[in-house]
Amino acid sequence: MHGFTDKCPENLKEFFEGVISKAEEQGMQIYWGRKGFSLRARDNTDNMISLFYGFPPGTNERDITHIQGYVGGIEDEVVRVEIQRKFLNVKGTTAQGKYTANLNLTADNLDAAEELLQVVWDAKEELGK
Repeated sequence: MHGFTDKCPENLKEFFEGVISKAEEQGMQIYWGRKGFSLRARDNTDNMISLFYGFPPGTNERDITHIQGYVGGIEDEVVRVEIQRKFLNVKGTTAQGKYTANLNLTADNLDAAEELLQVVWDAKEELGK
């Protein structure tokens, strides 16, 4: 996993291993950046768009592991607004900028993280229609 989990707290490594495994099963592209990673999916026009980001502590001026749902690449405004609403309805998420829902990740809110990921998996299916 490109050293990503080495930077994460021990109690979150299994979560991220599961994210990567499920993304592979879903046919999503995993893009490894210098600090974190993104999950990308093809939309119905065959464009590759990012829907999710994962970052270890010490990135984006934060001392905590965090994940993000992202809708900036979704061209259909109605769909973009609806998916963003779903991201922001996940307990503990906060809006960051115009298109991002951030969730600071701890062992205590993995249920919320799984809920945010379900929005990602559902968005991938909806966008690919």
